[in-house]
Amino acid sequence: SINVPTVRAALEAGLPSVLAAARAAGIGSRLRAYPSIALGAFEISPMEIAAAYAVFANGGVRVEPNAIVGVLGGDGSVLQRKETPLAPALPADAVFLVNSMLRGAVQRGTASGARAGGLRGVLAGKTGTTNDGRDAWFVGFSPRFLTAIWVGYDDNRGLHLSGSEAAVPIFADFTRSVPPGYFTENFPVPSNVVTAEIDPDTGMLAGSSCPRRMTEVFIEGTAPAMQCRRHDFYFDEPSPEETPAANPLW
Repeated sequence: SINVPTVRAALEAGLPSVLAAARAAGIGSRLRAYPSIALGAFEISPMEIAAAYAVFANGGVRVEPNAIVGVLGGDGSVLQRKETPLAPALPADAVFLVNSMLRGAVQRGTASGARAGGLRGVLAGKTGTTNDGRDAWFVGFSPRFLTAIWVGYDDNRGLHLSGSEAAVPIFADFTRSVPPGYFTENFPVPSNVVTAEIDPDTGMLAGSSCPRRMTEVFIEGTAPAMQCRRHDFYFDEPSPEETPAANPLW
């Protein structure tokens, strides 16, 4: 939830590419290729945000939201079924990397209140807060379940609460009633995604002297190649000129 790196990443990727990804994920509301698109500065509906995040829950596949998927008769027979078209929207490898980051948001970030609220299993998510807390968001998901929470006033008054304060507790309270089987399945790992143990302070491969290390995921060919040396300690042998003369009293 640090804005500057997010905007820089959007600028490096190219704002038209960011806009195209949003469209591919199903967001049809008015958006513009401005740097603020990386911060969620444009208005969209909760249904749109839920459908867009569902692309990540589905490994990059877009599914149109449906209120009714079918009608059953009294004897259990299918009277009517609505076919749901599936469409590839985003690359599966990039989606997996985003999901890994969003799992981190739940484990140790702004959405960690979901864990504190008693939720277990596979869970990813992202909080969101607009100026003056007018909108507080949280979208949480697993490969089989997704919920989008929006908290705010109809007249756009400031709520003065963040997404982690207002939306995450609602999500946790609701999700505790969901069968735990919806959170046991892991996100499938694409064949070209690899792992590496890195130093989180430098982003380089963790060395033997690094006090902190974490396993991170990368698309094959993009993992760091250099090992961290920041925490190494070197003790050089003193030169003859620096060697003190022997003390005859010792």
